[in-house]
Amino acid sequence: MIKTLSPRIARLPMLKTTAVGRSGKVADSFYVSAEWKAFRNQLIKERGWRCEDPKCETPRSRWKQIYGDHVIEIVDGGAKLDRNNVLLRCAICHARKTKEAKAKRATRNQ
Repeated sequence: MIKTLSPRIARLPMLKTTAVGRSGKVADSFYVSAEWKAFRNQLIKERGWRCEDPKCETPRSRWKQIYGDHVIEIVDGGAKLDRNNVLLRCAICHARKTKEAKAKRATRNQ
């Protein structure tokens, strides 16, 4: 089946061949390291697959990914592998918190 579809798909001019859902953002090498992944997975094992953000209003059914998110971001001097500096957050809360931290950093640097 794949062999028969392949020539037809290649002829579709509007079909994008880039990765779907990618923002183009390049992840910091720390976040793809074995050390971080093991740390994050251990936190999920201990704390459970849940968003720990106190402001979270996202229904659990929408949690497709849980992120290990630094309370004090590394760029702001936060410890990389400190259990007390990492909360598990759903994608919506992670995006909101990251946006807030960037805005705060921008006003501080003015």
